[in-house]
Parts: sequence; structure tokens; C-alpha cells
Amino acid sequence: MSKQDEIDYVKNTGGLDRIWLNEKPFRGANNVESARLLRDLAAMVELLDLPDGARVLDVGCGPGWTSAFLARMGYVVTGLDLAPDMITLAERRAAREGVSERCTFRVADSEQLDFAPEFDAVLVYDTLHHTQREDAVLQNCFRALKAGGKLVLAEPGFLHGRRAQNVTEELGVTERGFDPRALKRTLTRVGFHDIRHYVPTYRAFMPSPFAALRTALYDLAYYFVIANTHLQVWLVAHK
Repeated sequence: MSKQDEIDYVKNTGGLDRIWLNEKPFRGANNVESARLLRDLAAMVELLDLPDGARVLDVGCGPGWTSAFLARMGYVVTGLDLAPDMITLAERRAAREGVSERCTFRVADSEQLDFAPEFDAVLVYDTLHHTQREDAVLQNCFRALKAGGKLVLAEPGFLHGRRAQNVTEELGVTERGFDPRALKRTLTRVGFHDIRHYVPTYRAFMPSPFAALRTALYDLAYYFVIANTHLQVWLVAHK
């Protein structure tokens, strides 16, 4: 596992013309994955809850789909990624969606950021598990926030590394997972407070009252047991 493998990810998975990288979350994967990502976008809107014109730092923005979405929500977004090819894709995405004036992109290592406290919020979405030093990344996020600013973080549960081992073996990229309790401790050490764990259940439709009851019981089990191992981890913290 090396940072060079992360930098070469685009080249090693189809190049700049790969449909999924250009159209995410709409094309190139299966419908279940697209649906999950669209629900994640809704969760970002709800958890960020910022006024028009708020400044957001999108850490590990990849091909820029989250940055472009946030810009269309009215935010002023700075997206960063370790891979120059990802930044190329992000800039193309912003231009294609007509939000270039609200988006700025730069090649940067999230473990070595130098931002002043200038952002109202920092989004860390599906990127921390590609790094080796989450403490350094989160410390940099803390420094980049204004006083009272908000961090919204979403990462896979700690079994993800085992499930994605084949990806690591094939491409050399870092694939990890996180226990929300450990991440909360790291956030506290960094200086964040009012840290809240949100558990995604993703059940939008109830076909019957019995199904609703069964789902409620299942969700309780998820919250107290499975959420700490299997599920995506959503945390919100404040500076």
C-alpha cells in the first residue's frame, strides 16, 4: 500500500474516460450502489444544514461529484484530492454542471494540509479509509474550521478492510474500516466536541404495519450491535 497507488488509481481503473468516475452516482455501477450514494447526498444536506454561501472543504473529493452537488446547494466549495487525475475530473465535472464559480480544486495530501481556520464545515466522505493516519487528517480538518464550525464524516465500518482486501491486493490502495467509538475518541483528542453518531438504516418504504414493527426491532439491533461493526459510520462534530 502506497500513496503512489492512490495517485495512480484513475489510470489503473479505466482512465479519465471511465463512466463511473465521470457520472457518479448516476451511471457505471449497479442501481443499489447508485441509490445508496443518492441517499448519502440527502444525508449530507441534512447534517451540514448550512446557509447559502457557506464555505465547505471537501476532503478527498475524488472526481468531484460531492463538491459539485454541494455547490449546486449554494455552498462555496474547496475540493482537494491526492491524485491529480481526480482533480482533473473534478474540474471537468464542475464546468459541466455550471458550478465552476463556486468550486475550487487543488491537489493536496489530507495528512499534510495547511489551511487557515476559514471554513464553516468540512466534509470527510469515503476518504479517511484510504489514509494511514486518520489522526493527522482530522487534526488538519479541525484547524481548517472556523470557531463553531462543523465536521461531517462518513466512512465504512471496521469490517470493510477485510471485505475489500481484494481491492488492496489488486490495486495497492489502502482500504480500512472504522469503529465509531474509536473515531469519536480520536475526534475528542483532536479537540472536537458535541460529537454525534448517526446510524443509517436506509429503509424508506414500509409495506405493512408488521413490516414497520419488524424494521423498528431490527433497527434497534443495528444501533446497539451491528452499527459498530458493519454499517457506514456517520459522525458530526463541532469545533
